[in-house]
Amino acid sequence: MAAIATTLEGVLPTAGTGAFSLEPGKMLPQVEGFPGKRCVQAFFVFETRIARGRGILRLVPDQEGSWKAWTLLTAMEGLKGFEEPRGPRRPLGVEYGIRRGRESWLDRRVRSEEYRDREPQVVVIGAGQAGLAVAARLSQLGVDTLIVERHERVGDNWRKRYHTLVLHDPVWFDHLPYLPFPDNWPVFTPKDKLADWLEHYASTMELNIWTSTEFLDAD
Repeated sequence: MAAIATTLEGVLPTAGTGAFSLEPGKMLPQVEGFPGKRCVQAFFVFETRIARGRGILRLVPDQEGSWKAWTLLTAMEGLKGFEEPRGPRRPLGVEYGIRRGRESWLDRRVRSEEYRDREPQVVVIGAGQAGLAVAARLSQLGVDTLIVERHERVGDNWRKRYHTLVLHDPVWFDHLPYLPFPDNWPVFTPKDKLADWLEHYASTMELNIWTSTEFLDAD
């Protein structure tokens, strides 16, 4: 505990952490649990000097009757000055006027994936859940990202496992950024269903992926 306090004292003055408030749309703080194990739970939002974040807090009573933090989890949601093109900032998706060499959406996608006229800023190895999530986040931040995947199709890392495989963790822990599973998704996902979802996700998020590509070396 003392080591944590010492670390916080060294970073908090420059972190600029503040603007704490309850998260809109979330349930209000409530006391839950059973006698002897009660806790107060609350969702909140906050800011730092460079980012905006969200968190969850659980408080439990101590022997003196005061409430102390039992769980405090925080996550950065976005960087200030690098807001993602979502919601009101979403791209227009159309280009008006006539000009020589005008490209369609498909033309731009093919050119983006081929990398004939540029190098990627980031290379992600593997088009599994982690690789796709990282690439999606980076792409939304304007970082030119290429995924290399040794299998023939996105999702083959699940398709090629044993025939009756079903994920062991429930759907609430498996969502990918920007595109959550639909409400009728099963609690435990069959491996081929997940494989098709990953392929759909990569296409919808317009991720640049080279399949049947083995990563050999880097410097």
